[in-house]
Amino acid sequence: MASLAFFRKPSFHFISRATSSIISINNNASSFVSLQRSMATFTPTKPRTIGHVDHGKTTLTAATTKVLAAEGNAKAIAFDEIDKAPEEKERGITISRSHVELPIVSGSGLYALQGTNEELGEKAILKLMDADPVRQLYRPFVMPIEDIFYIQGRGTVATGHVEQGTIKVGEEVEILGLTQGEPLKTTVTGVEMFKKLVDRGEAGCKVGLLLPGLKHGDVQRGMVIAKHGTLKTYKKFEAQIVYVLSKFYLRTADITEKVQLPDDVKMVMPGDNVTATFELTLPYPLDHGQIFSLREGDRTVAAGVVSKVLS
Repeated sequence: MASLAFFRKPSFHFISRATSSIISINNNASSFVSLQRSMATFTPTKPRTIGHVDHGKTTLTAATTKVLAAEGNAKAIAFDEIDKAPEEKERGITISRSHVELPIVSGSGLYALQGTNEELGEKAILKLMDADPVRQLYRPFVMPIEDIFYIQGRGTVATGHVEQGTIKVGEEVEILGLTQGEPLKTTVTGVEMFKKLVDRGEAGCKVGLLLPGLKHGDVQRGMVIAKHGTLKTYKKFEAQIVYVLSKFYLRTADITEKVQLPDDVKMVMPGDNVTATFELTLPYPLDHGQIFSLREGDRTVAAGVVSKVLS
């Protein structure tokens, strides 16, 4: 079962993620080959708030510090004290840049600052803090695969954002999803970020994992790398949705699916909410609370949350 929302117009969302490292690997070469180099110690960075100009980053930052200060976990910073650089004050914007994949929490930083609409204000801020990947370090390791490279004599390099947990060199992992067979098993022999070998990768970071013993074609974008024995794959689940759709996107995978509406629901219009049963054409690792989306072409028309896995 899952909760899904289809949008009739753009929605406002809080967006947050720990700053991500960018890996640079190509088909011809990779710094994984230079294994003789000293291994760097991974030092996690603090979470950042990102977004386009005038999309509410400063308001959200001020609201977050206000709410967390009330909880005793931060110092409140006023809205007009956040943009400190001369060019920021002159232009009235926060200047920074980043691009990452994100969890979504609906709410309003302005409501939190004003102390109105507690559900979309203060409670949404606290929910956003719980959704931050930095807080997911102690869950079992999960990383959806975004890209794959093959290094002759070394093995397969899979890149992606670490969704939760921590991965270290020497740990056993499984690769699941998008196949009818058993999970593939391998051992991580290298972790890389910013062209440097590091001792570990953590939730919120983009990493490259060196995975020996895999043949060309064994792994594809959309599959999931996870700690051995912690994930199961499913094909059927229920979801609460608004408006029904076209193509199903989960993590980095796009999967064909069938949607069964309740017997008393004949049609779903934009803005409607409904619980439906989804059946995927291929098994995939699912969990309660897993976020997914439905798209028409390159436009996202719905977002959902798995509420019950069935089979």
